[in-house]
Amino acid sequence: MNDALFTSTSVEWYTPEDIISDVIRVMGGIDVDPCSPYHDGPVPATVHYTKAEDGLSLPWNGRVFMNPPYGHAVLKWSMKLVFEYLEGRTKEAIVLTNSSTETRWFNQLSKVSGLWCAPIQRIKFVPGENNPKENRPTKGNAIFYFGKNSDRFIEVFSEWGPIYRTVTT
Repeated sequence: MNDALFTSTSVEWYTPEDIISDVIRVMGGIDVDPCSPYHDGPVPATVHYTKAEDGLSLPWNGRVFMNPPYGHAVLKWSMKLVFEYLEGRTKEAIVLTNSSTETRWFNQLSKVSGLWCAPIQRIKFVPGENNPKENRPTKGNAIFYFGKNSDRFIEVFSEWGPIYRTVTT
């Protein structure tokens, strides 16, 4: 089997504008983009943390949108979001990831958020700087919601695909 069919060697893939617009429709705005490629990045957030600031070491206050670096780094970013949300600094968040249901990080996001969308089509990301690859998504995606505005998330993101509630015992 060709591993290139299932992975991407670049983590520089930016969120498409239609996803960002729907995130804003749900949350009313974005306070923090903890994984921004650059200041004043493609996500219209009040605060952009770049690699230089190391968003993993800073607080995420308010409404957060996160499209984390994929690959092995997604675990650290996911656990940071869960921590910030449980500590009460992150009041509301939407997280866009691969639909890797078999992973620890995916299950932790699902358990804590309690609500996620499985888009019926693979999301076509915008290639980042120095990313010569064509936009051929190799995996499906998941969009997690953290917060008290579940009905609005369901209303907006059900246009993308089915919404799932996580039941834990």
